[in-house]
Amino acid sequence: MSAPEHTVQWWRPGTLRLPQLPPLSLYVHLPWCLKKCPYCDFNSHEWGAASGQQGALPQRDYVRALLADLEASLPWVWGRPVVSVFLGGGTPSLFDPDVIGDLLSAIRARVPLLPGAEITLEANPGTFERERFAAFRAAGVTRLSIGVQSFDDRHLRAIGRVHDAAQARAAVEEAARHFDTFNLDLMYALPGQTLADWQRELDTALAFAPPHLSLYHLTIEPNTRFAHTPPPALPDDDSAYAMLDHLVERTAAAGLARYEVSAYARPGHRCQHNLNYWQFGDYLGIGAGAHGKLSFAERIVRQVRWRDPARYQQQALAGQPVAQEYEVSARDLPFEFMLNALRLREGFARSLFRERTGLPITAVSGTIEAASQRGWLTWDTARDWVAPTAVPAGLSAVRTGTPAARGRRRRRRCAMLAIYGTSGLMYRGPIEDIRRVLPTLRSARLRPLAVEVDRPDFADSGFRVPSRHEGTAEGGTAPALPRTAAAAVQTYGEIQRPPMPRHPLERVQDVMARSVVTVRDDLSIAEGWRQLAEHGVGQAPVLDADGRLVGLLTRAELLSVDHLPRPEDSALVWRAFLAQPLSQVMVTPVPAVTPDTALRRLALALLATGLPGLPVVDDATALIGFVSRSDILKAVVHDPPLDLWAG
Repeated sequence: MSAPEHTVQWWRPGTLRLPQLPPLSLYVHLPWCLKKCPYCDFNSHEWGAASGQQGALPQRDYVRALLADLEASLPWVWGRPVVSVFLGGGTPSLFDPDVIGDLLSAIRARVPLLPGAEITLEANPGTFERERFAAFRAAGVTRLSIGVQSFDDRHLRAIGRVHDAAQARAAVEEAARHFDTFNLDLMYALPGQTLADWQRELDTALAFAPPHLSLYHLTIEPNTRFAHTPPPALPDDDSAYAMLDHLVERTAAAGLARYEVSAYARPGHRCQHNLNYWQFGDYLGIGAGAHGKLSFAERIVRQVRWRDPARYQQQALAGQPVAQEYEVSARDLPFEFMLNALRLREGFARSLFRERTGLPITAVSGTIEAASQRGWLTWDTARDWVAPTAVPAGLSAVRTGTPAARGRRRRRRCAMLAIYGTSGLMYRGPIEDIRRVLPTLRSARLRPLAVEVDRPDFADSGFRVPSRHEGTAEGGTAPALPRTAAAAVQTYGEIQRPPMPRHPLERVQDVMARSVVTVRDDLSIAEGWRQLAEHGVGQAPVLDADGRLVGLLTRAELLSVDHLPRPEDSALVWRAFLAQPLSQVMVTPVPAVTPDTALRRLALALLATGLPGLPVVDDATALIGFVSRSDILKAVVHDPPLDLWAG
């Protein structure tokens, strides 16, 4: 009985007025892979690693769940043509070509695909067989995206890939033989990689004359193995910048235009599916953990499917595949639009903002004008076109000057600016760039919560921060990076930042979530982790038999356990390990956060530890709520009480 109520809840009058619906894409998530890479934070699952995963992949069962999900979603998108389909993962190429063909045929029978619609499938060279790629093409896939990452065996081993360089070359050759357009994923700034290594990587890739390249800097994401055990010998910032400079110059010389932050393409080979994302188009996401964005005449809705594949299949077949769903507020839409559209080098027509958000251009015109005056955006008034500045003012001489001048730029110290709102943005670049953007951020009411600098001569009003290498901004000795929230509160407690709230949690309305997912410390490891997966949360408070808080369980916790069995250990060893109580692994210790904790101190603790939230307890350490980073920021960034920033 709940499904019909769920369906009609969005038909109440909304706050937006969209003149027309944007293009619609379809994303299909196939969650399994051969091995979880240590840098990967996607919703991917190593087949065979969890209890009950024996034998072949349940391909047909999963496809049935996908189609049930699609059919349950048809009322949201009925009659809208689909411009592109993207099969992502995980490793979709683990699925048999005939299964992929049946899936695509079933999709065509349910939604109208435009003639010539781009249909992309992600493939891993580790799943490569010569006949397989040809069979994918025959099944209806029009574009292959190959996760090569590197053509060097040393670097492939360093980042935990399952294929070798020979398999990577063979996969690219076979893709070029059967597909008119394909993409190669490569990563740079890998452990132990030098500029000469990267030059050889690019030379190898470009020798295949790929129509499209996606080139990514290796980043260490939270809740990954690399986050807990960082790889050795990562290139420093100057080396990474040198690699970036080389790839921009080399790809341009090879006829690949950089049209997005990380995407390079020959004419006619841009990724249409990703372009729809960046132009704030709509996408229906089906599959375990898939995200979606759907527009209606008066509102824009975001959806998230159940993350755990088994739970997702169960819910999809029951007609309830959506785990979370919410209407995007009008105040969040400008930031979400800009975060996507300004990834494109050519920018966007200002009229597109109204078409895709339903808001008047006056909602952002002041910010656009202020940013253009500071050199961060160009505003072509004749075409009414906005674009990110390709060469920031004051840097053109160094960026386009002599090799010696470019070398001086590479040797400059860099800084990292982190801005957290309802969505997050992180920028890492020259200190001069960060100095230039801070006034714009403040005028847009985006409050920077953290700035890290590599040199002592960075001084900006409102910021006094510890340097990682050369003392504080005022000179002196930099404190050691705290390893716990408690240490962070003590170490960072007196650092002056842009005015942070000093009022306690209880003074801010609706900050604490009263209903939280909790687990008992006497549960088995397997049961605790099953509950995390079922609820789709990254962490949960752990309580003892009396309901007192004893710690925090996070998804990545087991990765740092000393007695974690090895992958080659027997099933008996793994079963014995998973049957142990959670208290044996033990969970992350957390500081005592109470309702009278100042928001300012709590925000600093969250930033220092990287945790997304902390439990709130009473004087007897009994759990009374849970406060997340986004909860705080919704209160202090969007709707601060009049006196919240006082003092």
